[in-house]
Amino acid sequence: SRKGQICVWEAASGSHIQAFRVPQLKESLGSVKEVVHGCDALCYSPDGLRILFVSGRMLYEIQTVSSEIRSLAELQIEDVYRMTISADLHWIALGLKEGTIVLLNTESYRILLRISAHSTFITALSFSPDGQRIASASGDGKVCIWEVVSGRCVAEPLEGTARALDFTRDGKALAMSDDEFTMLWDLENDTTVGKNKKQVGFLSLAFSHDNSRIVATTSYNHWGMSYWSLPSETRPYRNHFVND
Repeated sequence: SRKGQICVWEAASGSHIQAFRVPQLKESLGSVKEVVHGCDALCYSPDGLRILFVSGRMLYEIQTVSSEIRSLAELQIEDVYRMTISADLHWIALGLKEGTIVLLNTESYRILLRISAHSTFITALSFSPDGQRIASASGDGKVCIWEVVSGRCVAEPLEGTARALDFTRDGKALAMSDDEFTMLWDLENDTTVGKNKKQVGFLSLAFSHDNSRIVATTSYNHWGMSYWSLPSETRPYRNHFVND
């Protein structure tokens, strides 16, 4: 939270496991004002051994086994809204308020690439499973896919807002959700399928490991969880919303 606390919960039971306090760093603004930074953005490493987070201009990691918190780098950027790490643990992506994507490697934590991705704040980021592409969504109403090494846009931007993105495990499709719907972008055929309109928004989503289902959590005062099956060669798209 921006109040400076990071909490870890057990997914199966919802039990609270750990809590960490973000280092309280003060930044002077002018001669009279100081800002105490909380947690601006965070992500779990895919191996579950680390939590990475940004506070102000500092990048930190939490070792989940030892509970040790250590600083990794001072970043020459501000206003980080979103962050994620690639499955191979090689890349960290930061989404900024201004619409830029910043890519760092996990060896030096130096900024290797800046992508002028959007005209306003980044709302979601997701690496492809092979770490070679990254999808981004923004308040400008576009969803884009970028080549990580070059920063080149590799797919025609899709019109639409999204609060959450996730690639299928084979990287052939991208799921996205926003305040009103969830849908699947078939990247091989450049088509969208399975648009499911909801009365409440989705804040997060993820694929099952076998690519057979998507699960999403609803937002704000209408908390709940929904899941549905994916299209296949033998099964047409069907809704499986539960726990509405």
